Amino acid sequence: MGKFISAIEKIIEDDINCDTNGALAQAILAYGSNTQDNQSCTSNLAVVASDTYKGVGLLTGVLLSELINSAEGCLIPEQVRNDYPELTQSQWDAALRICTLLLTDVERNFSKVIQN
Repeated sequence: MGKFISAIEKIIEDDINCDTNGALAQAILAYGSNTQDNQSCTSNLAVVASDTYKGVGLLTGVLLSELINSAEGCLIPEQVRNDYPELTQSQWDAALRICTLLLTDVERNFSKVIQN
């Protein structure tokens, strides 16, 4: 497993009293560098907790896995189609599906803890 994913998983599993959002921002900038795009990214993300899951999400409380899952099946955006004109809808759907799976893999499933 990569260092970035390991860092994100550790942050998600940390105690709620930790500065998880600050640690998340540091992990993103350490992996992706301190560019304007990455800084903007970190200012919109947080560690989000629901009754059953804890993961990376938007400041609004929406998990990124839920957001990307919702986008599955959407038409290929114009910019993506321009950059990759041979991309099929099926390939685009597959790319979004794997992104959803990767995001859910790093989420902490609290329902397993509750059931045990």
